[in-house]
Amino acid sequence: MKLSIPSATRCFSTNLLWVSLVGVLAGCPPSDRGKATAKEPAPGKASTLVVHIDVNPPALLPTIHPDQWAVRITSHNVYEALLRYSPNPPYGLEGELATAWKIEEEGRVLTFELRRGVRWHDGKPFTARDVRFTLDRILDEKVRAASTRATLAPHIERYEVLGPHRFRIVCKKASPFFLHALPAVPIIPEHIFRDSDLNHHPRLRSPLGTGPYRFVRWRSGRDITLERHKGYWGKKASIERLVFRVVRSPQQALRLAHRGELDFLPRLHGSQLGSALENDVVLRRRFRRIQHVTPGTSYVLLNHRRSMFSDVRVRRALSLLLDVETIVTHLMRGQAKRISSLYWMGDPDCDQGLRPTRFDPAAAVKLLDSVAADSDGDGIREVGGKPFRFTFFVVAASRTTRRWATIYQQQLKKAGIEMTIKPVEWAAYLQAIRRHDFDMGTLGMAFSAPYSDLYLQFHSSQADDGQNYGAYSNPEADRLMAAIRREMDPKKRRAQGTRLQHLLAADVAAIPLFTLTEPGLLSRRVQGALSTFPWYRLASWRLTNVSAAQKR
Repeated sequence: MKLSIPSATRCFSTNLLWVSLVGVLAGCPPSDRGKATAKEPAPGKASTLVVHIDVNPPALLPTIHPDQWAVRITSHNVYEALLRYSPNPPYGLEGELATAWKIEEEGRVLTFELRRGVRWHDGKPFTARDVRFTLDRILDEKVRAASTRATLAPHIERYEVLGPHRFRIVCKKASPFFLHALPAVPIIPEHIFRDSDLNHHPRLRSPLGTGPYRFVRWRSGRDITLERHKGYWGKKASIERLVFRVVRSPQQALRLAHRGELDFLPRLHGSQLGSALENDVVLRRRFRRIQHVTPGTSYVLLNHRRSMFSDVRVRRALSLLLDVETIVTHLMRGQAKRISSLYWMGDPDCDQGLRPTRFDPAAAVKLLDSVAADSDGDGIREVGGKPFRFTFFVVAASRTTRRWATIYQQQLKKAGIEMTIKPVEWAAYLQAIRRHDFDMGTLGMAFSAPYSDLYLQFHSSQADDGQNYGAYSNPEADRLMAAIRREMDPKKRRAQGTRLQHLLAADVAAIPLFTLTEPGLLSRRVQGALSTFPWYRLASWRLTNVSAAQKR
């Protein structure tokens, strides 16, 4: 009898620290070093999708090197997991290497029925031993899998092979989050990695999996090629060949797209995209716009241990003086969507009825008048008897953040607050916020599941030795965050999440900014393209015959 998962067990979120406006949003395009040779047509163009990537990944095993492009190239293409997300909201779980799973003992015991007849790309059979081996390596402190280990280890009590195609995991306690960690855990072959150092294995550069595509070639700094796996257990991929072509310069990538040498440019700066389509009739004819909403949120981080921010009226005033709408519309240029909640906007539990704070200097001044007067007439208000001055940390590489911070600085000055902008290199920035040695800055959360778990970032227990860098503390928020981590009933959990989102907004735990988006260009000969979680599912795309618009 086929086992099924109760709908109650449906959320997991791993939150990773990220800088909200670094890299492509910094306003400084990468150099052209290492760019691909311009004239190198892809083989079998009609059956090949050429994807632009802007960096050369360090390796192709995300467990060891959780590089964004390594994940996007290999996850659910070369490597597979026990589970994956369905392609449409609310992104429920579906079987991949597991066909079914049973939850017992009030959510603590998970028994997986594994798919039969699956073979690794070298022909060896996939069994439950490979699942055990994968978990063994992840939980081994000598293996450089810290981020995945931090996700799984707090939950797992033990696990065991029950047969060639049955596997059991016993959790320390019931959690609605654990199952949603598994789509991000690629299963690796025991027979390949068993007797070697996983940290330095040659297969980190030539992955071998069970997925719809098999690895063919990696020419460092040039391209990575995957081909359709003819022996795949499931529905065969329509596109025969995926070529991920490294082109560091976005301008060079647009030139190659114009010449028909790239089919998919998934991440371009919004201004480049607009001017390219406006000025290039060939690009407009051959390509259409596409956009991916990244699973994460950016926000202004406040140090709640600073006495100047202790009064909620002050925090609300600071929020009212930040014109987020202008930042998103005029500075981000199509690469962000404004948010009102610290939950990811694609989270099914995100409260769409929570409205973003409006830009309202008059209301801010009214609030400030009640708590911070300018008693000596020097133009600077006093809070607790001290001039209202603070420093805003920005990552030095992010020009966009510095631009909008300057606008914010001017609005604060008009209201009687003096803010100094301090550019800081990323390593020093991270060190400072970990020590709570800052006043204000920007951060973000990246979610590895479509459900938001804010415990690590905002629970008071995480302030001294965790990721609650703002040292936010509210007993009711603590209670809700802890309850959400235990609640197995999705309706109750959604209600708790709604209360939490409204509480964090009213308390101004942080100032929500935006969710980043990745605008790009996609060849019109591609069909079935869908932006899903966590990225595009290339194995489901199809190519039409080369049309007149594609002919050279």
